[in-house]
Amino acid sequence: MAVIGKIRKRTGLLITIIAIAILGFLLMDATNSQSGVIRPGSDVVGEVEGVKINSIQFEERVRAKEEERKAQKGSTRSQLTEEERRVIREETWNEFVESAIMSDIFSDVGLMVTDEEVEDMTVGSIPHPFVVSQFTNPNTGQFDPMAVRNFIASIDLPDPNTEPEVKRAQWTAFEKAIIKDRQKIKLYDIVLKGFYIPDWQKEYKKAELEQTMDLDYIYLPFSNIPDDEIKISEAEIKDYINKNSKLYKQEAYRNMEFVGFEIKASAEDSAMLLRDLGNLYKEFVTVENDSIFLRLNSEDIYRDKFYKADEIESDEVKQLFEMEEGSIVGPYASNGMFKYAKLMGKKKIADSVKLRAIVFDFNTLQTQEQANEKRSLHDSIYMRIDSFGEDFGTFVTAFSDDVATKANGGEIGWLKFEDASELQRRLYFYRGAKGAMKREIMLEANKLRIVEIMEYTPSTETIKVGYLSKKILPSEQTERAIYAQASKFASENRTAEQLRTAASELGLQVKPVNQIKETASFLPAIGYQSRPIVRWLFEEKTKQGDVSRVFSNPEMHLVAVLTEKAEEGLKPVAKVETEVRAILSKKKKAEKLKGQLVSGGSTLEEMASTTGAVVKSANGLKTTNAQIPDIGWELSVVHAALSLEPNEVSKPINGNSGVFAIRLKSKSPLNTEQLNVYTQTIKQEYFSSVNSKLMEALRKDANVQDNRSRFF
Repeated sequence: MAVIGKIRKRTGLLITIIAIAILGFLLMDATNSQSGVIRPGSDVVGEVEGVKINSIQFEERVRAKEEERKAQKGSTRSQLTEEERRVIREETWNEFVESAIMSDIFSDVGLMVTDEEVEDMTVGSIPHPFVVSQFTNPNTGQFDPMAVRNFIASIDLPDPNTEPEVKRAQWTAFEKAIIKDRQKIKLYDIVLKGFYIPDWQKEYKKAELEQTMDLDYIYLPFSNIPDDEIKISEAEIKDYINKNSKLYKQEAYRNMEFVGFEIKASAEDSAMLLRDLGNLYKEFVTVENDSIFLRLNSEDIYRDKFYKADEIESDEVKQLFEMEEGSIVGPYASNGMFKYAKLMGKKKIADSVKLRAIVFDFNTLQTQEQANEKRSLHDSIYMRIDSFGEDFGTFVTAFSDDVATKANGGEIGWLKFEDASELQRRLYFYRGAKGAMKREIMLEANKLRIVEIMEYTPSTETIKVGYLSKKILPSEQTERAIYAQASKFASENRTAEQLRTAASELGLQVKPVNQIKETASFLPAIGYQSRPIVRWLFEEKTKQGDVSRVFSNPEMHLVAVLTEKAEEGLKPVAKVETEVRAILSKKKKAEKLKGQLVSGGSTLEEMASTTGAVVKSANGLKTTNAQIPDIGWELSVVHAALSLEPNEVSKPINGNSGVFAIRLKSKSPLNTEQLNVYTQTIKQEYFSSVNSKLMEALRKDANVQDNRSRFF
């Protein structure tokens, strides 16, 4: 509890400042300035409780994460989308912030991770998930503790593939990550152990979830009091906003409108592209090797496969089903390209196939050696069946790891085309035939299969198509003309009104984009390449009503106007006046209606007599069913009923649409035994939010300065 008290009472994070010994020199371009300028703090992306986050340090971490993400996609040459880059930057920033805050907390409360714990988490009996993920055998899918020991033993040995001390640095960083994660888990455990759930709370939770009630009520809707009887002053509105300031805080944001000049091919560009494509078409008609020709000349990726009719992209290409091999249709436009489509082959395939298989399961293997032996066995059996014609069933009985199919000779049954994966369609349908032998790698299941196609009846026509295509892109001359038009528009229209008028005269649409935050990287109708626009919107010199220079992305050139500039703090009264006025009006009406009920008597019947209301009944109510007939959902009424005894009349209750007075008729019995079930329910509600809520609370308490918008 002392630790929790420390976290609650701390007024600021006490941390030893980590010195970052890098001086950032950002020099103005020589063509734009007479001399270089050093801006104080210009290399600092952010600061957390005095710990500065250097831009170079931040970028190095981002680049490392980008390379990791590329590797996960299958190749370090993979390209990341703008959204993926944005997510990585956000993850990296959060890691820096969390690390700075948590380091201070760990120091404050004395959270340590011993050498013995580190050993247990790396080579011991309780390996950390980070270790398990990095040292899992890819062939068996099993964690290999010996691989960890071998790596540690070889850290300082010469390695021709690794620079000196790189492996040591990698392992040190890895250990630090494990230790920090372990410290975080300990902190969460301490906080969670501080929760105490008394019996009354368990009983109330049980009543909330289980108890049903029947009640009588009278109801006075807010509409009984005309709006013009309620007077609300500006002072009352301001006072309410100030007293409820947390509800009316806003981040800094900007609103803008923009006019886009789409970068697209002109009619002349399209004619030229069709002419060039037509020249290639002449060769395409007579070329002997279609696939090589398409790989060299087409901007569509050539795929050597057959297609069913419902897999074909356009009606023009579907005509090929009725044509002879070698026929060509086109040109036509599709997916931003001009295309010719050539029929390169026809083939009938089965709608379903019957299969049997010998299954090799790698999930139970413990070592790489065992995995190699099983793979060699798989290769040997496949050769003996496929090349030498040995009996398939014999090998099923002797070697298949699939108990379910082993007893019936390995029969899997029928596989339908629509249920097959892309790999299975290629193996068993497009390249299938009765009696054919196939090898299937089941990556997710970590298995290999030798499969025989037992039944295959060709019935559905398919075609192989080659696409000769050119992307419909504007010429350089067209692009320059579009940019010149946008530049002229920006220079001649320097106010919002001028911009709107000129856009209307040109038949261009003015599009609004609102609530833009300073860190936004994606803007609706513009896309992910929006950071330059956002930076301009948040520059100090940009005033409301200013018109921008031309901004460009691959889709358009655009000109924007800043239409609203809102800073961090309380929302302006004008923005929330209608909402607050409605709340205050409802409160004042509720007080008037409550007064009518209180002065009307102590029973529902007396209250009904003096107010003109009618006593009605509502049965079977509970917190998960708070619907009162002809009125609506009234959870506050149900909660009030939970605390009443039979025949007890409540005080007036504020509802969603009016004021109620209720009398409990009956309440289902509540068995207070087995309350521990509800202990778990309540704990789960608390525990599920501890990770996010604790970090959120610590971040609010910390002094975090975010300068990323100046850099990215």
